[in-house]
Amino acid sequence: MMNKGQFNTVKGSAQWRDDHAAVYKHAAFLVKGKGAAERKNEWDLFTVLGSQGARSVMPTLKSLATKTHHSPQRRPSPGGRGGIALLPPGEGSG
Repeated sequence: MMNKGQFNTVKGSAQWRDDHAAVYKHAAFLVKGKGAAERKNEWDLFTVLGSQGARSVMPTLKSLATKTHHSPQRRPSPGGRGGIALLPPGEGSG
């Protein structure tokens, strides 16, 4: 490939991995919704508080090569490295 598998997306720059998965600069965003009084227009729905890069949330190629279909899947704990927590509205803001 002329561009070495690199391309740009709304999630930032990205490139193809050897397993044909895309690795994005921003794999996920942490956002806080805005109330009606805070919005400047109809699309001003949230504030981006941060992001997490794909390399920290995707399994490594080495770990994928060693897994079998009998291996238990480990779930990341909320707040842990790479963990994702879904909080009910009003929780986790302070």
